[in-house]
Formats: sequence, C-alpha cells, structure tokens
Amino acid sequence: MKYFIIPGNPSAKYYYQKWVNELQEEYIFDEFKTVMYPLFSNELSPEEYFESMISFYEKEIKSYAQNSEINIIGHSIGGYMALKALERCPELIKKCIMVFPFMGNPAPVGKGMLRLTSILENSKCGFDFFMNRVESLKFFIPPIKFVERDEFKAGIRLGHFERLYFAKKNALPVIDPKLKSKVVMYYNSNDNWCTPLTVNAMVTEKIKTEHVKAKHDFIVSASHRKTLTSIIV
Repeated sequence: MKYFIIPGNPSAKYYYQKWVNELQEEYIFDEFKTVMYPLFSNELSPEEYFESMISFYEKEIKSYAQNSEINIIGHSIGGYMALKALERCPELIKKCIMVFPFMGNPAPVGKGMLRLTSILENSKCGFDFFMNRVESLKFFIPPIKFVERDEFKAGIRLGHFERLYFAKKNALPVIDPKLKSKVVMYYNSNDNWCTPLTVNAMVTEKIKTEHVKAKHDFIVSASHRKTLTSIIV
C-alpha cells in the first residue's frame, strides 16, 4: 500500500522525511512519500491561496497514486488538505487519516500564533527580524534548528492565510456521507489546534475518532512518532 503524507505547518522536511524513512524501514512492503508546502504569491486572496494549495496536493496525489488506491495522512492543517483531496479524488484514496487536524477555531494560544504570522507576513522587515530571533532561540528550542529558512517563510505565509481563510468560514467542514467510512481522526484532548470543537464536530459527523497519547508536535519526537505509527499504519 502507498501512503502519502501531507505535513503540518511548518512543513519541516527534516522531520517529515525522517518519519517517512522510519516508516519505510518498518513497513518494507509499503511505500511512503511526503511533499512539503510550496510558497504561493501573497497577493492571492485567502480562497485563492487555499485553492492553489489543495490543487497542488491533488496533483501530487494523482501522480503518486498512478490510478491505484492509496492512503493519505494529513497532520494539523495537512488534515484539512487531506480531507479536501479526498473530496476531489475519492476513487484514488482508500483511507484519509487525519492526525490532530486543524480546521479553524484554534485555542487562544493558536489564535495568537496565527496573528503573529500575519504581523510578520505584512511587515517589510518582519520576517528578517523573526529569523534573527530564531537563531537565538535555537539554543532554547532545539527542534527549530532543523527548520530551514524557506520552510519558515512558507509556514508564516500559510499561517497568515489560514487565519484569513478560516475567519471567513462559519462552520467546520461537512463530509459527504459517501466518504465518511474512509475518514479516521486521531486527536489529543490537550491541543491548541485540534480543539474539542473540531473533535465534537467529527463525532457529530459520525467519523471514526480515537484519542492518542502522542502530542500535536509528535513529528519532532522519535518516541511520539513511533507511538503514532503503531496506531495509524
């Protein structure tokens, strides 16, 4: 079976590719792939930005699937992208696995982080100022030293458009009844992004949900990646 992983934000290749390699070593008869977020123009509207992103992953999934069924795994905002990809090419997707999906309505901490991305995106010197501070923070927050400058830039822009895009939406996604059996969601009750509002909405939609001990930022922890792998693959 082929698995296609849509990352969270930022899409740090170091960590997601490490997970792909771990998966490949453990499941030698399966195949795994991940593709990081591209950077689109900041002159697009929020709807256009998300449409560009969803279309990008739709094309990647179709190319990878080669007319056969695959499983897709979406982490955080990648969970939303995965769900949209399922809607567009259901014939190619056997299972849509959402891991701590972000679909709007973040907790206050999450809202603050999204506001920060908008400030940095809209300021001429904001990104350079941020990157200078990142260099200092690497000593206190070791995981960020593996996030590349271009990944930070793409992540800040995506975060900015996440804030604008979801602000215009009044409700969480409604899933086509014909697709619900293909969707599964994993969540943790202490999450600033996949909040109880999202979990309850998915339960109402009669989507299979499962609480896990791994955290939202599982991708930076080898032990959390291993725990989650044993559950979802």
